[in-house]
Amino acid sequence: MKQPSERSRRRTSRAAAGTQSQPSQLLLDKLAERLAFERGGIQFYDALIGKFEASQDSSTSMTLADLQKIRQDEARHADMLAGAIAGIGGEPDAPTPSAELVGIESQGLKQVLDDPDSTIAQSLHALLVAEMTDNAGWELLIALAEDQEHMALISDFSVALDEERAHLMQVQHWYEEAMIGRAVSDGALIDDVSDMNPSSSLH
Repeated sequence: MKQPSERSRRRTSRAAAGTQSQPSQLLLDKLAERLAFERGGIQFYDALIGKFEASQDSSTSMTLADLQKIRQDEARHADMLAGAIAGIGGEPDAPTPSAELVGIESQGLKQVLDDPDSTIAQSLHALLVAEMTDNAGWELLIALAEDQEHMALISDFSVALDEERAHLMQVQHWYEEAMIGRAVSDGALIDDVSDMNPSSSLH
C-alpha cells in the first residue's frame, strides 16, 4: 500500500488543525442567542426603570440606582458578546435560529413590562423569568466554550455569569418583597414555614 508523501501529510495536518480552530455553528448560534437576550434585557430594564420612576412604588427595597446598574451590566454583556462573535469569525448581527427564537420568546415578557397597567410585582415576575433563563443560557455557553477549547472566552463569560446570578438573587428578593411585604421577606415576621400554613396544625 502506497504511503502518503510528507507534503500530503503536512497538508492533511494543517487542514485538521484549521478545522479544530473554527467555531462550531452551535457555538455561534448560542453566542447569538445570548446577544439577542442581553439586548432584550436592556429593553426590559429600560421599561421597568420608566415604570418605577412613574409609580414611585415603595413596596420593595429596589432603587433606581439598582436598576440602572443592572441595565449597565446587560449592555456591557451585549458588547462583550458582539466582540466575542466577531473575534471567532462570526457576524454579530447575523440571524441564527436560537437568536430568532429568543426574540419571539422575549415578546411576551416585554409586553408585560411595557404594559402601563401591569404592576411592579407583575413586572418583577417577568424579569424573574428572564433572569432564570439568562442564567441557564450563560451556563450552557460556558460549557460549549470549554468543550471547544475557546479558553479566551471562558473568563469573560464566567464573570458575566456571576453578575447574572447576582441579578437573579436581587430580582427574586424584590419580587418576594412586592408579593408578601418587605418585613416578611426579610424574615422579621415569620419564624417558621408552618406559621404560613394553617393546615399544618391538622397533621
